Amino acid sequence: MSFLDSPYIPLVCTKPAFWYTAAFYFILELATRAYANVKYPAGPGKDEKQKWLDKKRDVIGRYIPSFVHALVCSASYFFDIDYEFISLHTCGYFLADMIVDRDPEYIPHHIAPIVGLELLLRLGSKLQHSTFSLMLMEAGNVLSHGASIAFTRTGKIFFYSMTLSFFVFRPISAPYAWAMWSVDTAPELRYTPLGIVLASCVIITYGLNLRWMVLMAMSVIKGRKPKKTE
Repeated sequence: MSFLDSPYIPLVCTKPAFWYTAAFYFILELATRAYANVKYPAGPGKDEKQKWLDKKRDVIGRYIPSFVHALVCSASYFFDIDYEFISLHTCGYFLADMIVDRDPEYIPHHIAPIVGLELLLRLGSKLQHSTFSLMLMEAGNVLSHGASIAFTRTGKIFFYSMTLSFFVFRPISAPYAWAMWSVDTAPELRYTPLGIVLASCVIITYGLNLRWMVLMAMSVIKGRKPKKTE
């Protein structure tokens, strides 16, 4: 038995596509951040110009890789590309983003899908509904991340694209995500320890998205309006 055949090695880690995509996005994340640091340098002041430079640097550095991932992921569904590869591609991006970005708020959001895919593979579940839900969510991210880059996260177009992403595409994707447990996983495996953890991964992922939806809605209720594009 080879090292990769060990039951203690995650199945996701035995897939070359996972590591290829993780390496690609790792390099892309470093490259976009390096470019943003040179193009929009940090400064000691906190005047309006420097605040705009800081915001521009953050947007270019962080949102270009996420936009590329969302575009590739959502477009791949419509081509003859294996569902497993699409899922591994997303998990590779999440791993690279966790390593480079190191934002604690996004760590559970990134870990849950990786663990979820591992469980789907171990349970022998189909990847049909999970991939479709992923496509829907990332289609919304194409709009929101694209507008973030184009309008530096300001203006009405950015605001409306975020609204569509959070309040249309993500809720629509939720039933399909749940179907990876309720439909694609064999009935006799759903209430096993692995099946319960899989269901928990779906709940955690969409619970975090619900939290962001509530925060966005509260900001609107409190009177926050979309800023004009600089």
